[in-house]
Amino acid sequence: MSSIKKGRLAQLVERCIHIAEVAGSSPASSTAKVSKYLLLFLLAIPVVLLILFFSTSQTLTFKFAVPTPVHVTSPTILVPSVSVNPFSEDTEVLLADVPFTPQAPFGNWDDDRQQDGCEEATSLMAVSWARRQTFTPAQALQSIHDASKYQQDTYGEYRDVSAADTVVRIIQGFFGYSFARFQPDITISDIVNELRRGNLVITPVNGQLLGNPYFTPPGPERHMVVIRGYDPEKQEFITNDPGTKRGLLYRYPQDTLYTALRDYHTGYHILIPEVKKNMIVVSPLP
Repeated sequence: MSSIKKGRLAQLVERCIHIAEVAGSSPASSTAKVSKYLLLFLLAIPVVLLILFFSTSQTLTFKFAVPTPVHVTSPTILVPSVSVNPFSEDTEVLLADVPFTPQAPFGNWDDDRQQDGCEEATSLMAVSWARRQTFTPAQALQSIHDASKYQQDTYGEYRDVSAADTVVRIIQGFFGYSFARFQPDITISDIVNELRRGNLVITPVNGQLLGNPYFTPPGPERHMVVIRGYDPEKQEFITNDPGTKRGLLYRYPQDTLYTALRDYHTGYHILIPEVKKNMIVVSPLP
């Protein structure tokens, strides 16, 4: 107990005693004496209570718990890596379920729309695969005719369509398929990388350099094929070649096909002054 509190209690006790003495100093009977002691008792009770209160009083301290900060770390997103080095892979890649049609489904090569229909046929195969669709020979022929008419009506020409124009006019324009792109100045690795990513490749070629024994000699100077696989052991590309009815899964040595790669101009037998190795990449629906 502090000295200030003790001093106040002492003063209070002295005052009570003084009051009692004053009460007891007056002449009185035995009843007055009893009253004296009773008064002392009553005065002592609050004094005792005050002493007990001040002796046991403590300062109350309120402590508020401060929550510990929780540090939330952003989740780590693991993105699977995709190998883009074909020459480090020794396994064959072959995209399945790519439908096939020759550009003359019923062998009518005298029809100019079919004779020059390699761009329409390769686009039909690629887009049908991308959309997980199939077709009959009759449906293939109808698509080739319709695509030729669409180009004639829209652009004034349907023969000899370049790779870039095949994307815009046939794949996107006629078929209405958006997941296709034109890529210029390609290498063998570029083709194989796209196959390993699960994409089809369409390449314009000089068919006379392919050495396909099923072509009518000397072969088409302006031609397109679908590349759907690669065999690293044999170093061969696996194609759907619409230039022959035997073109399903037709294999070309990689160097032969790459040498034959040559884009051409849209039009009809326009002179090709330089060799440009370009391709079309068609991705499946997401």
